[in-house]
Amino acid sequence: MRIESKEMWLKGMKVDEKEGIIYTWNQVQTCFNDIDTGKLIFKYKSLTAYEDYITDLIISEQYKYFITSSFKGQIYVWKLADERKLIHTFKNHARTVTSLVNHPDKNLFISASLDNTIRIWCLDKFVEIYCFSLISGLINSKLLSDSKFVLFYDDRIEIGEL
Repeated sequence: MRIESKEMWLKGMKVDEKEGIIYTWNQVQTCFNDIDTGKLIFKYKSLTAYEDYITDLIISEQYKYFITSSFKGQIYVWKLADERKLIHTFKNHARTVTSLVNHPDKNLFISASLDNTIRIWCLDKFVEIYCFSLISGLINSKLLSDSKFVLFYDDRIEIGEL
């Protein structure tokens, strides 16, 4: 299988088997491709500001949104449609957002950041629901699921539960 429409190097890729979509992105564009055929479903250009880039991406099927996180710490909520349309920007993180994951409660999602926090967000009211503070000194963090995460420090790796 060949994935359509990638003219530049990828910055990131995520496979969503449940939705049947492969997401790919770089500094210039974000593409959604069918997992079985590789056929392009959506293609969006310029979803971040100059000198910023996408770090992760998830879909909210309930609201027909896709959500991108950025190197500069913002989280953007976009309408999943042929034309790009920014719905909301969350600005609570102070550093790079490293990971996004959907929450079982379909109107919520979770983010992890190098600002030593994991936050739960509401798509219904566009507000932060809760903020978990972590031990400082993170070099990376990754959400493994809606309840588990892994933290990377210079001298250790920690796995935790929300």
